[in-house]
Amino acid sequence: MTNQYLGKDVYLKDNQIQFSTSQDFATVTDEDNLQQAIFTRLKTVLGEYFITAYGGQLNNVIGKPRTELLRGQIIGYISEALYQEPRIQRIENIDIEYPEDEEKKVNIDITIVPIETNVSLNLIFPLFLTE
Repeated sequence: MTNQYLGKDVYLKDNQIQFSTSQDFATVTDEDNLQQAIFTRLKTVLGEYFITAYGGQLNNVIGKPRTELLRGQIIGYISEALYQEPRIQRIENIDIEYPEDEEKKVNIDITIVPIETNVSLNLIFPLFLTE
């Protein structure tokens, strides 16, 4: 699905700029661009960049035990960060899962609706509770 409102940006992989086969910047568009922007916003500590309102507070959960209280904090921090993103029309769901086999990991399943569409976009964001 193409949504011109979701934009185009340089493609990042593991926080590194990627290049095309012609040695130009590789780009990401539409829903893939929004997903990249959301992941970048969630991984960025609030105030880390010159734009003080950019980023989130997920760093505040590092080192904490996986409890119901932590689940609520994570949902709150993610909601707060996502509401800053103007390309998101609404957040439909944020589900937190604690994998039994990985004690320091949290799987976050996010469902949003981008602007100018009524089609949901689902993202899986892994969070590690260790630095």
